[in-house]
Amino acid sequence: MECDAKGKESVFVALSPEHRIHEAGVAEAIEPPYRAVAVRRQGTTWAVGAVKLEVWTLPTELEGDELTLVVEANGERTLTVDGRPALLGLEALERLAAGRSAAYVLQAARLDADVWEVRIDPL
Repeated sequence: MECDAKGKESVFVALSPEHRIHEAGVAEAIEPPYRAVAVRRQGTTWAVGAVKLEVWTLPTELEGDELTLVVEANGERTLTVDGRPALLGLEALERLAAGRSAAYVLQAARLDADVWEVRIDPL
């Protein structure tokens, strides 16, 4: 990839072709949503790596920037927002994660307003 961006490294998230969140630097066309890192190799030549993201729109009343929901096989649920116990948003998260696994850990990080990057791992 060739680009005239400044600096030696760029990190960005693309939610759609029209909606990119630049964490620093350059963007390239890959099927969104994805997170990419670009590293300048020489002159205007960059190496770019990208990983697909699962992105959800969550209720705007959710506060904080990071949340973790742990649902255990016995039905016990624990939600933390920015490391603190929380209840607000629990039902919405469970509804969106329904059918994935009986027991799981859901981690989410706010990307932009009500848009969150989500990862769900079964327990």
